[in-house]
Amino acid sequence: MNISDYINVDLKPLHLESRIQDVKKAFKKDKHTHLPVISDNYWQGLLPNEDLTDFDETKTLADLAYLFEHFFVKSTTNWLDVMGAFVQNETDIMPVVNDQNYYMGYYALEDVLEVFYDTPFLKEPGNILVVSHNLKDYAMSQICQIVESNDAKLLGCFVTRHIDDRIEVTIKTSQSAINPMLQTFRRYGYEVESEHDEDKLRSNLKERSEYLKKYLNI
Repeated sequence: MNISDYINVDLKPLHLESRIQDVKKAFKKDKHTHLPVISDNYWQGLLPNEDLTDFDETKTLADLAYLFEHFFVKSTTNWLDVMGAFVQNETDIMPVVNDQNYYMGYYALEDVLEVFYDTPFLKEPGNILVVSHNLKDYAMSQICQIVESNDAKLLGCFVTRHIDDRIEVTIKTSQSAINPMLQTFRRYGYEVESEHDEDKLRSNLKERSEYLKKYLNI
């Protein structure tokens, strides 16, 4: 996928010469967390949507340069890194700048999420399972091998949690009988964190637990 196709140019950027009065109007109109600031089409930074009530409305943005934030991405940045930049900076727009520091436009958060929603990981039917393993012996290649050895295709796999020496991985596979796969993961030392109706081991443990409770209550 080419995420640069999603670069927007419909948002009018602010200029260093923009008056505070006009900046207030711009935020009231667009209601974004930030607005880009340029000078002669060159990137200067982002002004966060803050309360500008106490500022002299006759002043310009050049007087507020100390408030600018300076995160951005390039048009060549991978879409997953773009999404990470959104999360890290808690913003709903992400400026796109080229190697000459020229402002090209911006990504909107909803567009980047749409790209993610359109990936096979979310769009294709299949099974999602969550497994965990100690970090020292964890290998992504082994996870792929386990999935494929059970006649399934891997649609996506990423680390969703890392606590101390243990790592948690979320996996999506093509439609397949999932119980044999779960048992294979367990044989390789993985803990299955997600619950599945087809998981015979969990079903058996649940039945035995319920039987034990009934026995203890006699």
